[in-house]
Amino acid sequence: MSPDKKLISAVDLSVTFKVPSGSLRAVDTVSFYVNAGETVAIVGESGSGKTTLALSLMRAYAPTSGNLFFEDQDITHLSEKALKDFRKKVQMVFQDPYSSLDPRMTVSQVIAEPLRAHFKLSAKERDEKAGESLKAVGLSPDFLNRRASQFSGGQRQRIAIARALALDPKVLVADEPVSALDVSTQAQIVNLLQSIQEERNISYILVSHDLRLVYHLATRVVVMYLGKVVEEGACDDVVANPQHPYTAALLSAVPALDEASRRDRIVLNGAPPSPIARPTGCSFHPRCPIARPECSTNMPELQTMPNGRKVACFYPGELQPHISFTSSK
Repeated sequence: MSPDKKLISAVDLSVTFKVPSGSLRAVDTVSFYVNAGETVAIVGESGSGKTTLALSLMRAYAPTSGNLFFEDQDITHLSEKALKDFRKKVQMVFQDPYSSLDPRMTVSQVIAEPLRAHFKLSAKERDEKAGESLKAVGLSPDFLNRRASQFSGGQRQRIAIARALALDPKVLVADEPVSALDVSTQAQIVNLLQSIQEERNISYILVSHDLRLVYHLATRVVVMYLGKVVEEGACDDVVANPQHPYTAALLSAVPALDEASRRDRIVLNGAPPSPIARPTGCSFHPRCPIARPECSTNMPELQTMPNGRKVACFYPGELQPHISFTSSK
């Protein structure tokens, strides 16, 4: 598969949930793709729809409308057997390694769980595969018979990654994969993910609120607000020159040591509105520092700019943050 071949993609994808007060559209007409060997980050505040989008790409949630494709095959409506086969190819690493691993299980049992579900292997073959997966994440196969509860947070996250890699997936969805870890351990896991990608040409879908992490790992970035994509582009370009004021505010919120970044921080008013009762016009306008009257009545479409960037804003590029973390890449 060529590097620019779309491996997994969504076209006009929407996901709606029934709630007591009505319908909640968590993902709203989103088009998205990931190429082979690429890392695409989905960023936004809590409630932006980023995790729901990622889980929908795995078919953990059924789309309300739109289409999903994997290797050019429409996977929007699959039989249980076909869905099980698809899920071998798309695996997930969760945010909290303390809750994602059963502390009563041995490492061998943890990694063997997906192997048992998808392959007919003997116990010896499962142990051999589990040992290979542990070595791939820098852990000794001697750990196989120890319980998950005996390991540190960083080691547990490595075990979680080993479990996902055991099925040789083509896509790994990483939902806030380092946010529960200390800073030094975060760096180790980031380096591990980068080395695995180089060795296996695996694609990553990175769900994160940490723009500093995204800057170091992602090829492209997709910014979501209230279920919609408001900006998309090459990661370096988006960080250096954000076009949507929401993206600028997210970048401005990255903790900084220099006085200029702290002094010029873009502060948004209030919390995101409820997705059940969306504002008229641009959903971001009640919090936007540069909103004009038309923003409260008209919804900007996601437009492709001459440089290939996509942005949904009537005044793109007008708000720019002062950031300092890009010098560390």
